[in-house]
Amino acid sequence: MEAKIIKIIDNTKVTINKGRIDNINQTDIFIVFQKDGEIFDPDTNESLGILEIPKLKMKVFDIQEKMTILESAEKEIIKPITKKIITKKTNTDNMRPSSIYNLIGGTKEHIEEVIETSEPEYQVVTIKSRNITTEDFARKIQ
Repeated sequence: MEAKIIKIIDNTKVTINKGRIDNINQTDIFIVFQKDGEIFDPDTNESLGILEIPKLKMKVFDIQEKMTILESAEKEIIKPITKKIITKKTNTDNMRPSSIYNLIGGTKEHIEEVIETSEPEYQVVTIKSRNITTEDFARKIQ
């Protein structure tokens, strides 16, 4: 099912021209896309169809009889996990003199321990950041 974006409500919501009478369900997922024109095979000149450029995955927010409000279903990381790396070195100076390792100069063993110090932070991907307009379309994908 293909729908048209008919209104940009805010930075995370749009309205499409399909609703309850078109069997839209609360659990449906849509992909918003831009139609970029017809593409032709360079060897045969055969039409390959209209190129569709995906912009944003959206989920149903509210269903009305003939239209539906979709909201952004994608998130992006704005602050990654913070990690702290602790490196421990073993000291070869305490090894016995008869040790073969001390005779050839000794070795140092590195042990690294990674500790996560904070959770990542996410934000919802916005309509503006994906350049969605009322010239775009939406298709049900789930």
